[in-house]
Amino acid sequence: MASAGLFGPVAGRLTDRFGARAVVISGAVLSTIGLLLTSLVPSLYLMLLTYGGIFGCGSSLVYIAVYEIVPRYFVKRRSLATGLVTMSVGIGLLVMSPVCQALIDAFGWRGAFRGMTCIVFIIFFIGWVLDPNVASDEVEKIVQESEESRRILDLTMWKNITFVVLSIAGVFVYIGHSIPPVLFVSNGLIC
Repeated sequence: MASAGLFGPVAGRLTDRFGARAVVISGAVLSTIGLLLTSLVPSLYLMLLTYGGIFGCGSSLVYIAVYEIVPRYFVKRRSLATGLVTMSVGIGLLVMSPVCQALIDAFGWRGAFRGMTCIVFIIFFIGWVLDPNVASDEVEKIVQESEESRRILDLTMWKNITFVVLSIAGVFVYIGHSIPPVLFVSNGLIC
């Protein structure tokens, strides 16, 4: 999860430059490669590289590009569409938890990663459905302005105090959201 978040700014710039379709397809390929390599690793350190690095980067590309393209498709009900996309993360966790457990029970952890590889590869085909030409005039103007900037990583938004406060708040929300379940499991508090 941390890798997916850390690659976010780069994923955003790549989406601005190359479009959501190309970034989602690239992210699907990277995610697939990361999961497949994870199923083959002989050590935890290599798993950190394959799962945390490669899969994390690929999933970040998909995640950020999807959030970027939603405003292009939906002008009138943009907030509802963004909320539904956000909800899909929770639904994915709800559905995939028992699926992953079933894969582990049937095929072991290596087989589970191979099964997840097949599931994640579906994103590759979904990426082709995204129409790169869908955009409202307002969004198109913003994209053209962002394309004028040649830097891959633009840090000028950190001058906006509202953005800084929201980013800091987001860090604390995800600390409270993500860290306790990991600690509960590692300390045997969840059976």
